[in-house]
Amino acid sequence: MIPLHLDPLSGQPLYLQIVEQLEEAVRTGALKDGDAVWSARRIASHHHVAYQTAERALAELARRGVVRRSVATGTVVCGGAARRRVVEHRVVALISCWEVWGSGPTYTMAELAMHQAAAHALTERFWGLLSVSLGSGDVPHGFSTGRLAGWCRRSRFDGAIIFGNMPERGLQWLSGQGYPLVVADSDPEGPY
Repeated sequence: MIPLHLDPLSGQPLYLQIVEQLEEAVRTGALKDGDAVWSARRIASHHHVAYQTAERALAELARRGVVRRSVATGTVVCGGAARRRVVEHRVVALISCWEVWGSGPTYTMAELAMHQAAAHALTERFWGLLSVSLGSGDVPHGFSTGRLAGWCRRSRFDGAIIFGNMPERGLQWLSGQGYPLVVADSDPEGPY
């Protein structure tokens, strides 16, 4: 088991801190397929958190497919860092990272056709769309991976189409969570 660094003053629930740190350990290879993960009781005892907090974290990791829980084998890591999300909700997220004087970009018809073709493969079996504007990484306080993660926790979707200049850390976080991504455009062209 990897060491966990829990901060009760961070404003982020402790169970999510556990979830994100264990997901990061799987993503970076610190935990590999088949590695044992401590039980909820042992996590709670060692890190001085409530049993329910540790249990909720392990349940969320199991729901996300990061760990497999069994009475016979305990909790073990399953899958690798490159695992793909299972389509559950049939919803794709449209994530806008534009920050151009408070408005979105202007596209030519050719650009729109290209974006539509790129997104078609991702969305052909889906029936719903979510849309969010997170701001650009080009302006202070415009983009935050924490805000992206918070929105992803509240929203249920299976893949994302990114419009605008999402910082690399945001793309890596989404990709690490197993979301299929289409980056439709990173530099706006045309009048603003």
